[in-house]
Amino acid sequence: MIGKIIRDLKEAAELLEEDPVRTKGVMAEDSEDLNETNDFRYRQYRLNYYAVKTLLARAYLWVGDKANALLVSKELIVENDEKKVFPWITKADVLNAEIPDLLFSTEVIFGLYNTSRVSVFNQYFKETTTINNALVFKGERLNDISCKLPYYFSDDDDLRRGSNFWSEETLEQMTNSGSASQPSICFKKYADIPGTTKPFRYMIPMIRMSEIYLMAAECTDDLTESIGYINEIRNNRNCVDLNLQPGDTKESIQQYITNEFIREVIGEGQLYFYYKRLGMEEILSGTEFSEDRWLESINLQNYVWPLPKTETDQRVNVN
Repeated sequence: MIGKIIRDLKEAAELLEEDPVRTKGVMAEDSEDLNETNDFRYRQYRLNYYAVKTLLARAYLWVGDKANALLVSKELIVENDEKKVFPWITKADVLNAEIPDLLFSTEVIFGLYNTSRVSVFNQYFKETTTINNALVFKGERLNDISCKLPYYFSDDDDLRRGSNFWSEETLEQMTNSGSASQPSICFKKYADIPGTTKPFRYMIPMIRMSEIYLMAAECTDDLTESIGYINEIRNNRNCVDLNLQPGDTKESIQQYITNEFIREVIGEGQLYFYYKRLGMEEILSGTEFSEDRWLESINLQNYVWPLPKTETDQRVNVN
């Protein structure tokens, strides 16, 4: 099956060789020509050439073909360095008080356009929701010694850790005896920006440029090169460089990659597939964070989704 997927993606990349994204960029605005449709514009919201190539690199990684995954990743890095189709987000854009770009949208190779994103945020993340339904760090304050954020983001100045992304709020908790309130750290990555015409207002990222760097870091056998790819991301997140330590191995480098991947895709639904691909039996805990406990065990069988009952009910027993 995966062989057919790789075949199809290679053919798709060939058919997209002339994708306008490679010469005109993402074209994230309507054409000035009133006679031109938007069918070939807004390339970040279409499975463009770069998105297909990244999916190809992902597929190679899933079957353990690191040589080809590295080849594709390097091709994409080189071309993007030259053409700047997906430039690194600027610190100014992230920290913009009026229109903060918390999605780092310039780096998104492919995303979904969902006008209901506001409703989803309001239901699960907004500080006015009840704590019973909220996906937040419950009962925590930003400056508490037990705060979970440092376990995700070790650098104080990491752009992904800033107050634009997280806020300390007091949420109501509904109980059988009434309601109570407690502090919580709320996630604001998908907070709405009313009135903006920026195309990232309704964006849900699916593929990022930073993932390509992390795939290259994972696939190369040169540890110095691997650290270089990781630091390219960290440099653009306002973090200090990692230094290759005398005792570093492929395993320790993989942990650096894991840490960075967690920070990059938080709230985007990608981490599960990363854990599954690597068959990780210990994953970052969502509840227990302390000096001696911040991982929790997971049974490998839990990575296998059960077949829908509507499907299994229709199976014919041929025995």
